[in-house]
Amino acid sequence: MEAAASLPVESAAVERLRARRMVTVNRQMEVLPGKVAMATAQLSARGFHVEQVGGDNPLEWSADDVVWLLGNAAWFPRVCKSIERLPRERRPALVVWHVEPLPMPSATGMRWPLPTVRELAKIGLRDPRASDVYTNYWTLRRLRRAGLPDALVTISGERQAFLVEHGFDAAFVPEGYESTDGRDLALDRDIDVLHLGVMHLHRRRAAVRKLRAAGIAVDARCSYTDPNLWGEGRTKLLNRAKINLSIARFPGTFSSKRFLMSMACKALVVSDTLVDPSPYIAGEHFVEAPLDELPRVVERYLHDEEERLRIAQNGHELVLRELTQEQVFGRFLLAVAERVAV
Repeated sequence: MEAAASLPVESAAVERLRARRMVTVNRQMEVLPGKVAMATAQLSARGFHVEQVGGDNPLEWSADDVVWLLGNAAWFPRVCKSIERLPRERRPALVVWHVEPLPMPSATGMRWPLPTVRELAKIGLRDPRASDVYTNYWTLRRLRRAGLPDALVTISGERQAFLVEHGFDAAFVPEGYESTDGRDLALDRDIDVLHLGVMHLHRRRAAVRKLRAAGIAVDARCSYTDPNLWGEGRTKLLNRAKINLSIARFPGTFSSKRFLMSMACKALVVSDTLVDPSPYIAGEHFVEAPLDELPRVVERYLHDEEERLRIAQNGHELVLRELTQEQVFGRFLLAVAERVAV
């Protein structure tokens, strides 16, 4: 792909990658033909030669290639196996940008979560769409036995801590803001509390029940087909919300994309208690509380408009000023170069 614009090179290690072919692999390309992945655009803008692959489709690899698996290595079994089977001297460098959940590090004292019925079904069927903590970890462990990946980067501190604890050389780079995450439309906020996401999880149903029992109106929505919950429709909805709930699938797990979308639209994020929300700071960029205290905390910020707007503004500024694609990808690229360009 052609370079879009010249951006600064972060280090000599990054410069040494320039002669190599970058291949970005993203499953979104299968359902969104023509879409340019963020990593593809950022590499191209920095003057790299980039090829973009949609879905789990191996190419003819060479040792000069750098293959970027975006999201989760478990989604790309054919690509992974095609690289594992090559003699080491003919292998491309493999980069995994891991964004999906992993178990909590042992220092937290939290047990590995039991898989849901849906997750068990996907595990049993070896469904490449599986993204449970067991599948995610087992895939990375299998790659490590084959001497892969060459660079592993994840998007939260608790995921990095788990990986390091289990012997991986893992870097932490927070997820970056994309324009599709939303923007401030300065709309009237006529929704007190919004929850976007699947509601078959017990923790989320229980949190919403507690809020409604306390007399707090919660607009809970989930649909993979409703256009109002995606793209511009989602941006408008978040701009109508005073508070957007973020209830983790498993206790302590950080959902950075929900934070990015909410803050881009200036909705205050109220979350259950997190293990490591870096780079977000509770009380400064968002609000967190144990599930049992959510009704009291939500009610406080619905009534204290000045404090709600202050924290929402802080989060908005953090996302748009310090977590831009350019800044975040620059850190990601540097972490990769330090491990690959040696």
